[in-house]
Amino acid sequence: MSPEIASALRLLYGESGKAESELLRQLDPEGLKAAFRRRAMELHPDRARILGKNSDELSELFKDVQTAYQRLRELIGPAFGSTGKGRHGAGSAGDQSRTPGEHYWEADIPPVKLLFGQFLYYAGLITFGTMISAVAWQRRQRPTFGKIARNWKFLSSKDLKTLLSGSRKGEKLGETATRLGYMTPFQRDSVLGFQRWLQRPIGEFFQEIGILEEAEIVYLIGLMRKHNERVERMMSF
Repeated sequence: MSPEIASALRLLYGESGKAESELLRQLDPEGLKAAFRRRAMELHPDRARILGKNSDELSELFKDVQTAYQRLRELIGPAFGSTGKGRHGAGSAGDQSRTPGEHYWEADIPPVKLLFGQFLYYAGLITFGTMISAVAWQRRQRPTFGKIARNWKFLSSKDLKTLLSGSRKGEKLGETATRLGYMTPFQRDSVLGFQRWLQRPIGEFFQEIGILEEAEIVYLIGLMRKHNERVERMMSF
């Protein structure tokens, strides 16, 4: 066993009571991902704000853990499938990490209604880059508007091509379809509702990359709702 592999095993599994050679023999994709998530939960730099620890120190340690994870994942690459991306493929949240130096929001939380990812960013708990990664991850989990509308026979493939060429700048496909009379507002809203229902909660992203635990997500969602309720009361005056 090379010193690099032994070091990677120690970084991910710590004082497990097992020799590196034994850990290597028992290495499997699910166990490796579980070990990475556990260490990420301890060391992810965005978690420094939540734990009150030094972000720079956690950032360096987290990069070492990421490198160890990648090295061991490559070692058992065939077990991850031909892409080496694990069972989730390229969209796995476990492959997401923040770029060192990305900024945190340092001002007050703006007095507007916020979604959960936005709330975490404006509360100073995650970087802007992590928020964008979370939104992109969530969007990848759901089928496109066009695919659902076509499967439900609301639109044909020919209709989709016409709508894409006739859309205005910044206009969403459903808006174009209703504006041009290809779909009724009810059909559009039905597709949008089903699309939202299919997508995974964005909180799962923060769990997978090791920033938040489930109990913390529940607590922070409660704070977000209180914030949004205060905003609604302010807007009603």
